[in-house]
Amino acid sequence: TDEFLVSDAGVLKRMDYSYIKASSTHVLLNTTTVSSAVAQIDFTSVFNSTYKNYMISFNDARSVNDGEQLALRVFSANGSPDTGSSQYRYAIEGWRDDNSEISAASTASTYMQVTRQHSGNQTVESQNGRLFFFNPSGTVARKHIQSYTSGLDGSERGGISQGLGIYTEAIAYTGVRLYYGSGNIAAGVFKLYGIN
Repeated sequence: TDEFLVSDAGVLKRMDYSYIKASSTHVLLNTTTVSSAVAQIDFTSVFNSTYKNYMISFNDARSVNDGEQLALRVFSANGSPDTGSSQYRYAIEGWRDDNSEISAASTASTYMQVTRQHSGNQTVESQNGRLFFFNPSGTVARKHIQSYTSGLDGSERGGISQGLGIYTEAIAYTGVRLYYGSGNIAAGVFKLYGIN
């Protein structure tokens, strides 16, 4: 192993490098690259007690149809994925570069809205973002999911949003499905990380 020599009051001592090296806070667990249209991206059986929190990043995501918004559902004992009529609550707020506010909320939904900015379907009209999943393996509290996203719509207006989703069941969930409302995912790179 790599070691350092350290002087301790004139006495040379060895110290293993592993004690001082930087450790990664985000551990890459899975990468899904979409190069031809798919209905959804599923990360199944990925959330467990190995990590308390998880993150999904997506880059250059685009819908086949113009004007779609990215949404998610979770995989739990209630369904694969859970599509219950009031299993999700969300609030999402954002702005476009034409100074217009873009927001949405629901107290009883079959999904969580991830992006507020509509997706354009041209190559230059991609969406990017990060989703944070807090303690998905817990069984006491309802689950919080945060989103931070940006993108261009079909008119090439830039928009940014942040949101909070609540999975209303106080049960563990083991995975997540990402999809556009009524159109396939045309492109994108989706990466799942465990957070130390």
